[in-house]
Amino acid sequence: MKLSAREESLQIPNYSLTGDLLSYMRCARQYRYQNGSALPPARPVQLWFGEFVHGVMELAFTLWRANPKFQTFPWPETTIEWKDRDKNLGLADNDIGEIGRRVENTLAVQGKSARNAAARLSAYKRVSQAINLVGPHLFPLVEYAEEPLTGSRTLPASPQTLRAHRYGLTGVVDVLTAIKMSTVPASNLIRAAIESELKAQGIQAPNEYEVIVDYKGAARPQVGEPYWRQHEWQIQTYAWLRQRKPEAKKVVAGILLYINELLPNEDDMNRISKALHAGTLANAPAKGTPDFNTLNLWKPGVSSANLSEGFRIQRALRVVPVTDASVAQSLSAFDNVVLDIETSSSGSRTATMRPPATRATSSRRVPTHSIRQAVISRPRRWPLEPRRARCALTQSRTQHFAKCVNCALAAISFGAHCTCRRAPPLLEKMRTQICARPAFSRPRSFSDCCRQRTDGVLDHGRASVWRRVAGAPRR
Repeated sequence: MKLSAREESLQIPNYSLTGDLLSYMRCARQYRYQNGSALPPARPVQLWFGEFVHGVMELAFTLWRANPKFQTFPWPETTIEWKDRDKNLGLADNDIGEIGRRVENTLAVQGKSARNAAARLSAYKRVSQAINLVGPHLFPLVEYAEEPLTGSRTLPASPQTLRAHRYGLTGVVDVLTAIKMSTVPASNLIRAAIESELKAQGIQAPNEYEVIVDYKGAARPQVGEPYWRQHEWQIQTYAWLRQRKPEAKKVVAGILLYINELLPNEDDMNRISKALHAGTLANAPAKGTPDFNTLNLWKPGVSSANLSEGFRIQRALRVVPVTDASVAQSLSAFDNVVLDIETSSSGSRTATMRPPATRATSSRRVPTHSIRQAVISRPRRWPLEPRRARCALTQSRTQHFAKCVNCALAAISFGAHCTCRRAPPLLEKMRTQICARPAFSRPRSFSDCCRQRTDGVLDHGRASVWRRVAGAPRR
C-alpha cells in the first residue's frame, strides 16, 4: 500500500498593526533584532508615557460611566509626590492624581516607570488636560473602549516562495464612538470637528455613524512627515477591520488625539513656532489673534498656558476621513510592509541574521575582537561630546556618531556606529543594535542624546552603561 507524503501544516503569520507594522516602518533594523533574534528589546522612553495615558483615560471613562456624580467636570487634580505613590491618601475616586497613582502602580509591577520626576509630572498634567478638556465631549459618545479587532488579508504576489499566502492582522481600538445626529448636540466638539472636516472633503455624513478614536502620547506631526501618513494608515486599517464585524455601523472618520498638544512643553512650542514662521503649521491661528501673537513672538521660557484652550484642542484633535479609496490605499501600503518583512531574509522572524554590507571604500579588515577586548581597546580619554571621538573598536577618527539613537542598546554604549562604517559588522556579530538609517538632530551632548525625543529612544538608565563601557567620566 502506497502512502502519500504528509503535507506541511499551513502557517499563517500574525501581525500586530502597532507592535509589528508601525514598528517595522519606524526602524526595520530594530524590529529585526527584537523579533528575529534572542536580543531582548530595550525599553523606550515613550513606553511608560504611552501606557500611562491609555490607562488613565480608560480608567477615567470607566469611573465616569459607573458613577453619575462623576459626570460633572472639571475633575479635581491633586499632585502626588513620588514618595507617596504607594500610599492611599484618601482622595476621591475621580481625582486625577488618584487615578494616575493607580495606573502608575500597575505599570510599576510590570517594571515600567517614568524616566524622571519631570517626565512624571508632565504626564500627570497632560492627562489632566485631556480628561477635563476633551473628556466632557468624548466620554458621552463612547460605545466601546479597548475594542480588539482582527482580520486577515492576502499577501501581494512575490517572485520568492512565501510561507503563506495570507497573513493575520490584529489591533486594538482605544475608543469606538457611536454618533447619532438626533441625540448628540451640535455643540459637541467631537461632532463639530468631524462634520467640519467631512464638509471640507465633500463627504455627506449619514444620520448615524461610528468614529474610531486613537490616543497618541506624542506631539502632532507636521503634514508630510512619515508619522503623519502612518497614523492616517492606522486609522484607515482600523476602520476596515471594524467594518468586518456584523454589528458595526458605517465608519466615516477617525480621530487622533495628540495628548502633548493639550499642554505643549518648550520643545513643542519651539516646533510649533517654527512651523508657523515657515507657513507649514496645520490649523494655524489667524493673524492678529492672541494665539498667533504668542506663537509668532514666542521665546524660550514663555509658558504654553498663554495659548487658548480652543487652539490647543484644535491642535490635539486630528480628524481623518474614511473613504473606500483611502482604506484601499492604506491596506495596500501595509500589505507591502508585510511582504517586505516576509521576503527579507534578515527581516523575517525566523530568518538568520546577516551582517550589513560595509562601504566599498573601506579596505581595512574588521578585527574579530570579543566584547571584552572591544571594551579594553577603547581610547584612554573619552569626551562627553559623542560626536568628536575615536571609534571604540577600530580606533579611527570619526566625524560624528549616528544621529539616530533608536537602536542604541550597544551602539551608543560602545560609541561605534560612526561614519567610518568599519565597526557595525563587528557589532552585528556581537548582537548589538545599529540603526539602518541616520535620522533626527545631532545631539549636543550625551544627556541630549538620552533625552532626545525620538520614537524608540532608550531609557535614561542607559547613561551609566554608556559611560562605563565607553570610559566617559561620570557626572
